[in-house]
Amino acid sequence: MQNLHSCEKKTKSSSGFTLVELLVVCTILAIVISAIAACLAGGIRVWDSARSFHVGESDTMLAMEYMRRDLGATFSFPGIPLTVKQREMSFPGIVHEDPEGKGKLGTIAYAFRSSDGALERRTAVYPDGQPRIEVLLSDAREVSFQAGFAQNMDSLVSTGLPARVDIEIVIIEYDTPMTLTRNVALPAGGG
Repeated sequence: MQNLHSCEKKTKSSSGFTLVELLVVCTILAIVISAIAACLAGGIRVWDSARSFHVGESDTMLAMEYMRRDLGATFSFPGIPLTVKQREMSFPGIVHEDPEGKGKLGTIAYAFRSSDGALERRTAVYPDGQPRIEVLLSDAREVSFQAGFAQNMDSLVSTGLPARVDIEIVIIEYDTPMTLTRNVALPAGGG
């Protein structure tokens, strides 16, 4: 008889899960699934923001920063005039032509080719170096440059340079035209 009772106890305890055990497992699974869903929702938000990032806009801003840096380091030099036209500008500056990165006096020019929408940066060592051309932007619709002179020129020493150069670039982002402008003050400018 004692043998029979001990068998009953063994089979009763190993026959299945209790209701409390099932509720604990369901609660743990619910917590894990909600954590996975939160991570997935965060990933979808990151993906959407990455897709909406305007690559053309960032390329245009980088090209404008390049121009700002070059114009900010220009100076007056009799052999290289600063010229600003509607679609191109050129000015004296320090160009880096040698592999060691040593700067040399030269001409820096920016020109817009409307045929393919390219904005080029051309550098050449003074007086007759070979021009080096690099394309900064390849999908612009319009690029324009305009020289701006100081309002009150009585108090300024005349350098022959404008006080600023206004740059305007029109690009197309997702079938919508976008205009980016920048006004660059020239350190040696003023009239």
